[in-house]
Amino acid sequence: MFVSLVLAILAAVLVFIFVRSMQPTVPVVVAQKNISVGKEITPDDVAIKNYPSSAVFPSTAKSLKEVVGKTVAFGPVLQGEVVRTEHLTTAGSLLSTLRTFAPEKKWSAVELPPDTSLGMKGLRRGDKVNVYGEVAEGETAVVKHIADAVVLNVPEEEDEIKQFIIAVPEEVVSVVAGIAVRGQKAVVVLPSAEDKGA
Repeated sequence: MFVSLVLAILAAVLVFIFVRSMQPTVPVVVAQKNISVGKEITPDDVAIKNYPSSAVFPSTAKSLKEVVGKTVAFGPVLQGEVVRTEHLTTAGSLLSTLRTFAPEKKWSAVELPPDTSLGMKGLRRGDKVNVYGEVAEGETAVVKHIADAVVLNVPEEEDEIKQFIIAVPEEVVSVVAGIAVRGQKAVVVLPSAEDKGA
């Protein structure tokens, strides 16, 4: 009884291997590591593997030249994941990051003045923040909320110039840009959980 069960399992495995070997395969591009949004793909990031043709989508990249030099957009590509054309753009790193994280099409990327909110070390790309800055009211300047924003770039320790780049709606671009142009100060504020849900 036991021997016949083992032989039946062995026969099933052999049939599965035989059937699988008869399926045609095609080369596809697979991520060798996690590739984040805004990163330009290099040959070290990807590899070619053979997949059964029945499991390959029409948009699947099938050669390295289709992906190397292009930028990841609209979400990261995880290690082991097949790279598809909808993951990629020929736009630059910042533009692809803007297109990925900005909630609306009519948002623009704006840099804040150097050394703005450098204590906000926990911020990451995609975080929603509020921006406060000096606004002229008559002959005085007052600090006011100027924009709801999305973080696109956070300054790194090794960066010579430490600046946040944020996405803001087009109607406040000139106000936010004016702060940097006039050399004024701005503050990035992380909203509370209640604000995020509102």
